[in-house]
Amino acid sequence: MDPNNQESQKTAVSMWSGLSSQLITAALAVIAVEGALITFVLDKYVSAHWVWIPTFISVALLISSVWMGGKGINAMATKGSDGDWNIDHGAWDFQLQALMCLLGLIFFGMALLSLPLLATKKEDAVEKNLIDIKQILVNQQQMQTQINSLEMKIDGNTTIANGNTQSCCCSKSCTHYDQKK
Repeated sequence: MDPNNQESQKTAVSMWSGLSSQLITAALAVIAVEGALITFVLDKYVSAHWVWIPTFISVALLISSVWMGGKGINAMATKGSDGDWNIDHGAWDFQLQALMCLLGLIFFGMALLSLPLLATKKEDAVEKNLIDIKQILVNQQQMQTQINSLEMKIDGNTTIANGNTQSCCCSKSCTHYDQKK
């Protein structure tokens, strides 16, 4: 084999490995950004569960991209250590790596675009819940006022309760009617 061609093959393999390493670095950086995004969103927003589907697909694709890049580098290094410096040994793995990394970035973009549309700030949700609680308390007070008005004492021995008039059989100084209450 021609030494110049051998050196060219080594250079080509080195370039492929370098590009693969850069894709691995980019994929890991995007995974770190997604982790920070997930932490931020979970802290500040309440979102629909299906919003997370593109995020998880993105992470899976990026992890697969890293794995395929490592597999391609390993194939080239293994064959190269035997003196066979040929870019064909890991080419398919590198192509899959690039495709998975690109798809992972697309799904990450979809996740970024879907979050603002489908997420509600937790503060807004808490404020809405507080308004609902205040309305429930107002309704409860109104009902209690209605109940109290239905149980009004007319005199010492007559009471109107739920629209029915009840009278005691004893004199006005009787205490057993008050004990029934």
